[in-house]
Amino acid sequence: LDSASDGPAFSVWPMYRKNAMHTAINDDYDGDLLPDSWEELYGFDKLVFTDRNLDSDNDSLGLLDEYLANTFPNLPDSDNDQILDGVEVSLGLDPLNGDDALLDLDNDGLTNMEEAELGTSLAQSDTDNDGLNDGEEVNTYLTDPLSNDSDNDGLPDSWEIANSSHFNPLEPSDAAADFDSDGLNNVNEYLHNTNVFDSDSDSDQILDGWEVANGLDPLNVNDGELDSDGDGLTNVQEYSYNTNPLEQDTDGDTVNDYEEIFTYFTDPNVPGTEEEVIVLNSPFDGSLDEWEPLVNSVLSNNIMAKNGESLLVSNRTSINSGIAHNMLG
Repeated sequence: LDSASDGPAFSVWPMYRKNAMHTAINDDYDGDLLPDSWEELYGFDKLVFTDRNLDSDNDSLGLLDEYLANTFPNLPDSDNDQILDGVEVSLGLDPLNGDDALLDLDNDGLTNMEEAELGTSLAQSDTDNDGLNDGEEVNTYLTDPLSNDSDNDGLPDSWEIANSSHFNPLEPSDAAADFDSDGLNNVNEYLHNTNVFDSDSDSDQILDGWEVANGLDPLNVNDGELDSDGDGLTNVQEYSYNTNPLEQDTDGDTVNDYEEIFTYFTDPNVPGTEEEVIVLNSPFDGSLDEWEPLVNSVLSNNIMAKNGESLLVSNRTSINSGIAHNMLG
């Protein structure tokens, strides 16, 4: 043969073994492993090599794959079982046997046909990886087997079902609730792995919401006794006084929180200045060397001071009338 006019000589072409339907030898002019007679039968060009990869029926099989599988290249579902030929071939099913559509390849409670109709995986029992198999989602919980959060509320279906006494995987409003009134809504409880039914998950006497808001770990009982900002107050004390555990001087008045609470008996959350007062206990007994109580009516603490002694007390502190005299006034 003249290769310029009639194609390459047969001697350079391999001898192909055809499938059961096509046993002709050397019937492949363009060398695409598809017999010319087969290409002609289905309307393809026997002179075009690249059409071997053409997926003419959109079943995820190219023409060569269709030929080797003995399926119809112009029908996406050769056995009419509602499962694409390409899917059946990839999973080891028979694209020419409609009965395998009734099998349950992944044992998830759904037949292969049902999986194909739903768009779930025939080979993976939990298509959306949410801890619930596809059959449970479809037949028991009525959730979406293709989404791990059917109601799009930020809480996985499996988590809501595990806490089904209070949560519904098909009701998005439960995500915004705060069942334990700890300052964290249920989505944030889930994200921080805290207990939605316990306001203090680690039992350190600090609410979970306050710990999260202030950079503490709501699951670490030991951080309550730490002094995160080095102001002399433990985090539990900061929580108790509502001060900032990450700021030594919560109100920014140049006096740190510990000194305001335990030295000046002032409010660490309200800025102010300290002023000097002379202690004049009433009635004055004439003694300047005896310690007597000076009552701070704001914090209900007794300040022990000597009569006539200078004492720094905040101008915000309410001193009982007649007990202290401002040196400046």
